[in-house]
Amino acid sequence: MVFVRSLARPSARQSVARLARSVHIFPPHIEVAEEVRDAVLTGKPVVALESTIVTHGLPRPRNLELARDAEQIIRSVGAVPATIALVRGVPRVGVTGAELEMLCEARKDYLKVSRRDLAYCIAHGVTGGTTIAGTMILAHLAGIKVFATGGLGGVHRGAETTMDVSADLEELGRTPVAVVCAGPKAILDLPKTYEYLETKGVHVSTYGPKGTNLPAFYSRDSGIASPFNFETPADAAAVIHANNNLLRLQTGMMFCVPPPPDVEIPAAVIDVAIDQACQDAIVGDVRGKAITPFLLERIMNITEGRSVDCNIAFVKNNILVGAQIAKALSAKESWLHTSNPGSIHQTPGGVGFNLALAASYASAAAGGGPVRVVSAVGSELGAADLKAELFPPVDGDSVHNALVRSGLAALDLSGVARSDTQRTARYIAMHDAKGDLIVACGDMDIVENMDPGHIAAEFARAFAAGRVKWVGVDANLGPAALAAVLAEARRPGRDAWVLVEPTAVLKARGAVAVLGRVTEAVPGVHVHVTTPNALELAEMFAQARADGLFDRPGWWDVVGGFGDGQGFRDAVEALERSCRPHLDGLVAAGTVQQAFQLLPYIPNVFVKFGAHGVLSVQLVPAEELRFTRAGFGAGRAPRPLVTGADYIVYTSATGQWAVVVMHHRAATLDFHTRSLPADGVSHVVSVTGAGDTFAGVLLSQLVAAAGASAGAHPASALWDLDALPGVLQRAQRAAVLTIKSRFAVSPFISEIDG
Repeated sequence: MVFVRSLARPSARQSVARLARSVHIFPPHIEVAEEVRDAVLTGKPVVALESTIVTHGLPRPRNLELARDAEQIIRSVGAVPATIALVRGVPRVGVTGAELEMLCEARKDYLKVSRRDLAYCIAHGVTGGTTIAGTMILAHLAGIKVFATGGLGGVHRGAETTMDVSADLEELGRTPVAVVCAGPKAILDLPKTYEYLETKGVHVSTYGPKGTNLPAFYSRDSGIASPFNFETPADAAAVIHANNNLLRLQTGMMFCVPPPPDVEIPAAVIDVAIDQACQDAIVGDVRGKAITPFLLERIMNITEGRSVDCNIAFVKNNILVGAQIAKALSAKESWLHTSNPGSIHQTPGGVGFNLALAASYASAAAGGGPVRVVSAVGSELGAADLKAELFPPVDGDSVHNALVRSGLAALDLSGVARSDTQRTARYIAMHDAKGDLIVACGDMDIVENMDPGHIAAEFARAFAAGRVKWVGVDANLGPAALAAVLAEARRPGRDAWVLVEPTAVLKARGAVAVLGRVTEAVPGVHVHVTTPNALELAEMFAQARADGLFDRPGWWDVVGGFGDGQGFRDAVEALERSCRPHLDGLVAAGTVQQAFQLLPYIPNVFVKFGAHGVLSVQLVPAEELRFTRAGFGAGRAPRPLVTGADYIVYTSATGQWAVVVMHHRAATLDFHTRSLPADGVSHVVSVTGAGDTFAGVLLSQLVAAAGASAGAHPASALWDLDALPGVLQRAQRAAVLTIKSRFAVSPFISEIDG
């Protein structure tokens, strides 16, 4: 496969245009924080945050905790937070820490500031929290295009007689700011609210594949069809760009994010509470601005606080998605629609090939056996020597060439088929000057349509040549090819363990869809290890849930053994606190919960957080667990729950299984090898290939551990949790070397010690 990438930089023309647009962007009566001002002027991603949620929505100290967590979540993605409020009559876009604490005092003289209130508050020096409408106005005046919040105001129930319609809807119809939220609040008349938005010409999309319904605030599914769907933050960014820059429409957009599956309140439960609260409002003659706070407080009391917990969790999730959208929008607007100077490099790549190459480099260094590649290429690649064609010498770099030759000695390409009718897969990626991915396009038809018969034949050859304990799989494979791999690995007498690299969000869903048709719960699983990022994990979970994997008896036999898991949830929250800032937003995003529920089908989930390290979530047979920090050892019954600064061990009531959650800090960027000296934290060339390198080196170490002795189990490195951090650290160091290389996989990973 061929991998092409470009280091794109904004042109001078773009910079001038950006400065021209910024001349009138900050009205003199609005105070914009210096950090926010700089971000807007230089095109960095910025996310606006409202303030009524802290002045009127939550009690202290939960409001202050949420406000701080919200800003930290945005920063963790690489964006700039801008909390908006009125402070003594001054509109502030980006409040200070002291101002935020003052706003969280939630005094009775603080107003809820919507469009109609802005002029009065400025004229009279009033302090208040901005509503969605008020926040949109000030964000737009400050040049901010993305705003993340909890839920939207809308058409209240009984509006046909009360005429109670939130100003938020009018604002969406006339202010071009994208609002990322969980949809209109469930206390509203949702069908009428969406009809109103349609009348105002407001674009409405829901996060998820085509066919995902609109959410209902506390619940994931309102039963109302979504007009559109977006499957990635980049999809949403493209709509915002078209709305604001291409068409220059003066309407807002609403991007609905369903609450995380593990925090939603089912409609059957929350609807009862809402109906009761609405009835109480009628009896108490509560109207106007007072109605929403009254209803939310009554619902909180009726649900015994569950509604507030759900609200906080999905607000954080909305903010995370909003920050990702803002980052994608920033990248898109920095280079599209003009030529950009840059440098272009062509290297062999492709996820599956990168996995094999990384494993080959690591295997060669350790004196391990060959790595067989099963793939397909087009006829445009010569038949004489595929390695020579893919890896021509690099001029003037003898060390690189020597390392490549050494690594290729362990790479067996005899399983690569040639097609006379299809092109070799190609992947084109564009990166900014910092090495971050802007956009990519993949032509993977030849891989997606690989002949299952070819896969079966190559598996037969490999197993005939000797014992194969591990198989690495690229989720770019089509359903038939992937099913063939899983079936061949599980044939009687083989029982090879399988690692799946999810590759991308949609590919991750497709892999789980195939897995759901063939697999059983432990011990009869078909996939043993997966290495997703957080977004890919969320989609894997969603697909498993949609396919009913969590309704199967075998799944419940495992998960049910852990009881209600309250102690486990408390321990996860404690882990997040102790590992800040690396794991900020972990609980809100539901990452551990999603991985936990997938464990009966994929018992080892390694979630990649880039510069924030790796989170491992594993289901281990308790009798096989080796972890001296937790006091576990051979023949010793583990305790129900053991926690440390960076780990959790939680055992089932039967003592059969243990769930282990560990945070592994990332390798530093200044890591070096014998032939590659440290060159500082700024020397990042490209992030592409880093995840593949991590998975490939991890795979090579699992193979090495399984072959260390004749009777070694394929999972020996996974179940020895004292040794696992070193295994993952080595894989992360390899990823670091790749992001500092212009090649899809750095050959210098063969020189990593330990």
